[in-house]
Amino acid sequence: LQSWGRAEGEYVRALELLPKSSVANTTSQRQYVLYLIGRTRNERKAYEKTIEILNEALELRTDFADAYRLLAASYAGLEQWTASEEALKAALKNAPKADAVTLANIHAQLAQVYEVQGRFHEASAEYRIALAKDPDNIAAKYGLQRLLVQEKREPAGAGS
Repeated sequence: LQSWGRAEGEYVRALELLPKSSVANTTSQRQYVLYLIGRTRNERKAYEKTIEILNEALELRTDFADAYRLLAASYAGLEQWTASEEALKAALKNAPKADAVTLANIHAQLAQVYEVQGRFHEASAEYRIALAKDPDNIAAKYGLQRLLVQEKREPAGAGS
């Protein structure tokens, strides 16, 4: 598909074909298609609509870590930092504990939310956790470097 709008249309049609019954397999399919619709909306910066559809997906499956991450990104797009932080904490709670790469990505995303708010100490801590879980995490590497450079520029006692 060559556009996010066309992709969303196809996913909406797929959703219409899925029965709304509570059969486990159907519920799993519905929540994933809702997530895919959310991705297309998020890519088009339709953050309110993304949040709406992701909340619908999370009603079907409350342990869907990827949906929480996308929800956090949409809240960040609206500069609703507290909601973004809460969604990322839910993603951490629900992410597979053995998946170090996913956990590192979530910690790096949480660090970015803190960084944008000027919460540099918390951001630094989250970047470090991300790198401990996945030393190759690019977002965490660059984020931590950015914070260290900024820290060197600020006079002692300045900043947070």
